[in-house]
Amino acid sequence: MMTDPNQNITICVEMSDTSATDWKLYINDGKKILRDILGRNPKNIHWIPNPEIVRLHRAGQANVFKLAERYFELETAAGAAASAGWTFQWRFVDKQGNPIQTAA
Repeated sequence: MMTDPNQNITICVEMSDTSATDWKLYINDGKKILRDILGRNPKNIHWIPNPEIVRLHRAGQANVFKLAERYFELETAAGAAASAGWTFQWRFVDKQGNPIQTAA
């Protein structure tokens, strides 16, 4: 089930401390993936840091959003998926902060 396109949603992705430049790149990449997943542009995105993921990303050993996208496909939007030590938290909420379902 997809979200109501008129809802203002917040997506929280556990990532990590990094520079403003890195954040901008991550957010731009993330928006593209989230647009594909949701079928529309999310109105409000909030990112939560996670240093190890960023370190591996910078080292060229991981593409944060490609990994996150894969886990998203395997789990419900309100859940968290972990594989080989990687954890991504995806939380979608409406304007009142109530969780909303975005995947079957």
